[in-house]
Amino acid sequence: MTGVIDIMNYAPLVAPGLSGTEYQFDEFQTMVRTTLRPLLRNGIVTTQWGREVDVAHPPTEPDPTLNIDGALAELDRTGCDAAVLACVKMWSYRSHHRLIMDMPEEVVAEAVQKGGGRFIGGAGYNPFRIDDSLRRIETFVRDHGFRYVYFHPMTFGLAPNDRRCYPLYAKCAELGIPVGLQVGHSAEPLPSNVGRPMLVDDVAIDFPDLKINLSHTGWPWTGEFISMLWRHPNVYGDGPPDPAQSHDRKQRPGPQAVRRGAERASAAGCQQGTHPPAERRRVPRPMTSGVATCGGCLSMSEEVGGCSWLCG
Repeated sequence: MTGVIDIMNYAPLVAPGLSGTEYQFDEFQTMVRTTLRPLLRNGIVTTQWGREVDVAHPPTEPDPTLNIDGALAELDRTGCDAAVLACVKMWSYRSHHRLIMDMPEEVVAEAVQKGGGRFIGGAGYNPFRIDDSLRRIETFVRDHGFRYVYFHPMTFGLAPNDRRCYPLYAKCAELGIPVGLQVGHSAEPLPSNVGRPMLVDDVAIDFPDLKINLSHTGWPWTGEFISMLWRHPNVYGDGPPDPAQSHDRKQRPGPQAVRRGAERASAAGCQQGTHPPAERRRVPRPMTSGVATCGGCLSMSEEVGGCSWLCG
């Protein structure tokens, strides 16, 4: 165990049957034949959590059955202390005009209760249903121990500095929890320009006490992603373990920039962590990028206070 947290995982880590239904929608049907074409084998795609999906006949109903033992075994196999279970909400911007991914907080709440402190609940946010979303976030934070909100504004066609996102930031600041969001392009045929990392600039300035995590390195605007981590003490980021994995060679960050970004992404805690201070561990030196892949993306620092920046 290396004292690290997988901060970019979803609810299907504990309930694999929650994945797969998204392939009934046009956005995922297109994506699996374009961006993620290498994953399609003989008409079958296997989700990140192991569910095989016949793309021509995808499941239409999710299966919320928990597999806690399997998820814990996966954490052990990959050397993770804990994982965020994000209840991501995705909207069909053009084809269906409805939620095409809506992972239930109730399933994650049960997993958090049964996971022995190794699962971190991450609520979702629907900016088209602001009041309902805020009520659910507060309920699952106060009553079920959730400690994070992750949302996907680009699928709604919204930039992170859109007025409909601001109630979320205010609520997270009130509750003392961090917020995470995807930046960069969309793998699905959804608006990508609203995913430019620099659009978080206004948010970081307007909410200086709110910890904000930017996911997926912001490609193809990697330079903006790095700039945000450098300039704002309350902005963090996650990404792949090797900076050479950046698609654009001209925008590959140097080791110093990556290390500082990684330290910024992990050094400060947001609240009491999963593990007591006595269990502080050091991350192995070879991980020079400060981040690593573990089911999703992992945020690490060289000195981890039991958890990463997510828990403190």
